[in-house]
Amino acid sequence: MESRKRIALVAHDHHKKDLAEWARSNVVTLCRHSMVCTGTTGKVIEKVISEEIDAGRCHSPAEPIHMLKSGPLG
Repeated sequence: MESRKRIALVAHDHHKKDLAEWARSNVVTLCRHSMVCTGTTGKVIEKVISEEIDAGRCHSPAEPIHMLKSGPLG
């Protein structure tokens, strides 16, 4: 059995689209692990995962995304 990992996802404002595309292509793997994100990045990842679940391409994440504060406060 594969161990669950904790993955931290953070993206500068100008790179959120790039991270969303990366997350979409790796969504099945991401959903097997727990994720920690800064605020806005977490909302972007949450949206990507929700769209992929609705499309039937993945299952709900193993754990909800833990969102920190936005920007440098997170």
